[in-house]
Amino acid sequence: MMEDDEPWADPQIKLNYEKALGSFLVRFNRIENAISSIIYQALHCLSSDDLAQFVALNRGALASSVG
Repeated sequence: MMEDDEPWADPQIKLNYEKALGSFLVRFNRIENAISSIIYQALHCLSSDDLAQFVALNRGALASSVG
């Protein structure tokens, strides 16, 4: 098992990895926000305002409860 302070890769590889991971997380967050907005709008159009409000208040909770 490797310790966290041991160099596991070339510093440039580590920087590229961290940059790619950050980029992925930003894109994932944008997708999550867009999906939440679509669900909110659909529920609002279906006159399910109580569910739409739940989605608006618990945006992150829905994604983290799956899986």
